[in-house]
Amino acid sequence: MNPYIVSSPPSEIQVQNIGDSVRLNCSARGLPLPKVKWFKNGRIISTTVHEENDLMKSEVVIVRFKPSDAGIYTCLFENDKNGTAEANTNLGMSIVYFVVP
Repeated sequence: MNPYIVSSPPSEIQVQNIGDSVRLNCSARGLPLPKVKWFKNGRIISTTVHEENDLMKSEVVIVRFKPSDAGIYTCLFENDKNGTAEANTNLGMSIVYFVVP
């Protein structure tokens, strides 16, 4: 069975403050159980992976967000049947404008 995503982060996340912690969680099922890779702007990044029964769970943690952490994050699941499933999240910084009278 091809991998299919059970849960993924929203398609867009706006971080409120520099220094905030950000967690991106993604999980999938499939037979055989899929392997997961995360990418930031197309480049592979390291992650935490947990296997629970028939569920592959993965997480990217940004401990202190800085502007250079912004980008497109992709969790890609694939198994030996050549099936894939992916989810993308655009992680950015909220911009607050102050109007001076």
